[in-house]
Amino acid sequence: MKRIKYASIIFVIGAILYVSYTTYSDLAEKHCWHCSREVLFERGTGLIFEDDNESKERGIKFIESAARQGHIEAQIFLGELYMGSLPALYYIHNKDKIAAVRANVPADEQKGISYFKQLTESLSSVQGDYVRMQYNLGVLFANGILESADSREDAKVWFLRSAKGGDIDAMYEAGMCYNDTGDYTTARQWFTDAFEKGGECRSAIMIGDYYFYAKGLIKDYGQSIVWYGNALSAVSDSKPVYSDKVKKRWSQSASNRLKIAQKKAAERPGKEVVTLTYGLKGGVRAYSIYTPDINGILVGKVRNENGKIEASVKQGDSSSGPGISNVASMNEGLYWVLNRYAENKYGTDKRFGFVLKK
Repeated sequence: MKRIKYASIIFVIGAILYVSYTTYSDLAEKHCWHCSREVLFERGTGLIFEDDNESKERGIKFIESAARQGHIEAQIFLGELYMGSLPALYYIHNKDKIAAVRANVPADEQKGISYFKQLTESLSSVQGDYVRMQYNLGVLFANGILESADSREDAKVWFLRSAKGGDIDAMYEAGMCYNDTGDYTTARQWFTDAFEKGGECRSAIMIGDYYFYAKGLIKDYGQSIVWYGNALSAVSDSKPVYSDKVKKRWSQSASNRLKIAQKKAAERPGKEVVTLTYGLKGGVRAYSIYTPDINGILVGKVRNENGKIEASVKQGDSSSGPGISNVASMNEGLYWVLNRYAENKYGTDKRFGFVLKK
């Protein structure tokens, strides 16, 4: 009898353990307790396309778990999902996935920012991949959505990483970063790459402007006409991701510039060309201009104080006009100072080209 009793007890315990194990296994499978981050993301993205809300919510939890474990695609998806709205120049990766759960997941900007911050850490150690997302991070820093001690510099870092990886839009943005600091030579290199490798029309407009305004180049209306024409041709071949409204704006910008350059070329008599080199000391919001380089003589200064940008030439170099001017941009101020100096030194009957000397 005792043997039968003990056998019964062992049987019951075994049955309980079996049921418990089976239940645990079912729960572990259902909730993906032991899944890798890759499996979590794969199962999560499958669940969010199910019709029932319970599956969608479970799918989001799986993807969030994958993101916490450093899964890059999960971090991108959740950042885009929770942000709700993103800058116009940001390329959304997950439109279909977001549409599948938009009704179930309200926007939460702070949550979205937290996932993008995780993403910056994840992508910092990734080489050669995710060049489009590197560009997107540059856009987020440039628009103040991601903040740091120097958001402008961080935007430049991400644009450069993406540009070096071959992203055409990032090449243009990298060019603009250097343009904004007055380094027209490096900027033009990026603009040229963007146009030659991807037909980037805004880059062609910028190069046309450099020839038109003698920014890092000798003023040449003929070359500006060529580049504005290149921009017009490139607009029609632009990627379909750009809206017709955007293409129309770029086309109008290039067309207006082309007409002005053609008019200037027709009325401009031949002039002697004088090329001046210059150097810059300072930062984005204030710098001093020297010629022929930073070890030379001070020519003038440009500074941005609370949004008011003022350019000034050194006292004694303003006989050809006023010594101070309010300008629309730091670049315009740089060009104004250099031209004022050049006209005072060489006369107004010359053509001037300005080249940054490092």
